[in-house]
Amino acid sequence: MGLVGGESLRAYQMHNSNSPLRIIHIISGDLWAGAESQAYTLLKYLSAQVDLCVVLMNEGELERRLREINIMVIVLPEVRLSSLNIIFRLVGVLREFRPDIIHTQRQKENILGNTANILAAISIGRKAKSVRTTHGAPEFKPQGKQQLQATLDRWVGRYLQQRIIAVSGELAKKLAETFPSRKISVIENGVDTLQLNNHIEKADFLLKWPNVRHIGIVGRLEEVKRVDIFLAMAALLIKRMPAQTLMFHVIGAGRQENKLQNIAQQLSIPVVFHG
Repeated sequence: MGLVGGESLRAYQMHNSNSPLRIIHIISGDLWAGAESQAYTLLKYLSAQVDLCVVLMNEGELERRLREINIMVIVLPEVRLSSLNIIFRLVGVLREFRPDIIHTQRQKENILGNTANILAAISIGRKAKSVRTTHGAPEFKPQGKQQLQATLDRWVGRYLQQRIIAVSGELAKKLAETFPSRKISVIENGVDTLQLNNHIEKADFLLKWPNVRHIGIVGRLEEVKRVDIFLAMAALLIKRMPAQTLMFHVIGAGRQENKLQNIAQQLSIPVVFHG
């Protein structure tokens, strides 16, 4: 099927009917980063095997790409709608689509999606099974209102959801400190090998500097990714390997970009920021 990690579909083997599963994914969609890219890859292949609806909390790149491949997308923009309004609209979507499974991807979606699932069940007569994917550990310690949201999210995961998917074994161990281990499954991120093979070409920097050893980091330029450590490592390598010609590459965008460029300049590192 061209999807390394296609075994992720096992997470949906919670339904014994021979008819196609009806699945709703509820996703933020505010960025185009690792979680969104992974969701897109899964949804593209899943859409050929089940009845699929995707609810996004934001317009943007994920919405555009999903519509391009004719996946049903409903946008409930969190920048214009209150949480209560989103819940009531989700209830309407659930009543109409009548999913077998709801798959959520982030704290807010976990809470709103499962609240709507309970309310919709009053009129539908049954609740959909509920699954979440956790893509990473928390990036900051919750404060104030965020603490309440984190508490509600933990309650939802413990009592309203049947499966919690971790994208790595290390993350699964962290999640087991909060959720019952029997609920946690490890499903590593899939890669669309067909798409990658169709787009393989020689990188510009390899053509420009063919006799150089290239070292790079890929990710959002945010504090949690610690690109500053990568730059410090680059400075150490240059000192320890004076005979080796090295070129460093930072691939990604984010709020730390200017700060990181200043660090690279101060350390006199040969680095290219690709964006």
